[in-house]
Amino acid sequence: MVSKKVIAIVIVVALVTCGAGVALALNGGGGSDDSTRAERQSCSPYTVKDLSGKETTLDYKLGAVATQYSGSGGPFVIMSAILGKNLHKHLVGTEGLNPNRMDIWNSFSNDMPELKKLPKLGTIGTDWDSSAVALLNPDALITSTKQKKELETNGVDKAFAKANIPIFYINLHSEEITDICNSIRLIGKLFGKEDRADELANYYETKASSVYKRVANILLTKERPVVYSELSIDGPAKLSNSYGNDIMWGALIYKCGGKNVQTTGYTPLESAVVLTANPSKILFTGSYWANNTTAIQMGFEADEATARAKAKTFFTERVGWTELDAYKNNNVYVINHGLSREVWDFASVMFLAKMIFPEEFKDLDPYKELDTFYKTFLPFKLHGCWYLEPKA
Repeated sequence: MVSKKVIAIVIVVALVTCGAGVALALNGGGGSDDSTRAERQSCSPYTVKDLSGKETTLDYKLGAVATQYSGSGGPFVIMSAILGKNLHKHLVGTEGLNPNRMDIWNSFSNDMPELKKLPKLGTIGTDWDSSAVALLNPDALITSTKQKKELETNGVDKAFAKANIPIFYINLHSEEITDICNSIRLIGKLFGKEDRADELANYYETKASSVYKRVANILLTKERPVVYSELSIDGPAKLSNSYGNDIMWGALIYKCGGKNVQTTGYTPLESAVVLTANPSKILFTGSYWANNTTAIQMGFEADEATARAKAKTFFTERVGWTELDAYKNNNVYVINHGLSREVWDFASVMFLAKMIFPEEFKDLDPYKELDTFYKTFLPFKLHGCWYLEPKA
């Protein structure tokens, strides 16, 4: 009779072999170097509460994890700032930041070539396979509360519970300083990097709160100007998402003293609504969306002249938009879409405050602040076009 011990060994070997095959398949021919992977470290039991309110008790610090929502409010940038040049060792795979953050992926993976060797995990709801990812043996999955419902709809929560892989949620989308700092400290606690996380959280809070305090004083004597924001992903032919007071750009605009045309959530508005509101300030957000060539491209590979020309088409190719006060008074601004709901968006806070109250915040230099953040915290280099203010 074959012993249980022998059977167990056979099963383990089979699983390891299968896992290696899956990793190769996910990567398209060549998985990550296991010798460089960070391993979990045993420790005394501790309990953390994530940003969904769920409590989890662990007796180890995380080694390598799976992530989602990278470049869109997920943990990738915070992990980069906390783990630095060892980031790749703490990832079992990557989403590649494609296709919506193509330029960021290209630049980051050039600065850290090890990222290119990692298996591609896919995105939950499209090409994600929970069984395949589980075989890569992540110590946890970290993602955004924004994705929680999607995880549950696709059964990821149950699949990972069965595989004994905890899931942790962070929340950057609310743009609340408390949520962002708690998200930073959660990740720091999980990886045993509390001191670095405290440094990062304190840096963010100091930068963002200093602007918000100035805005509060300004609003004692000034009214909020009307601001329209729009994601430029669909080009001038079709209005795309505008953001309300409770999320992303809308939340930042409101905190910086603006009055959003969109009041809540994020959906496209009818052109007639924008024309009637006649905003005094307009903000477009741009990025490198692989299949949307009419969008305003902003970021590492952007060209200022091209971005300005594209932004102009959102007025010249829309009926009545050249009559908007924001356009006639040269108050149209553009920002990279990836600069919200991330730990670097304190620089976006500065940009938006300067957009809304230009005289009061003329001392601020958002690009310089963003560059300083990169040099202080990130293992990557900043270059390209991230903010466009009106030309005099």
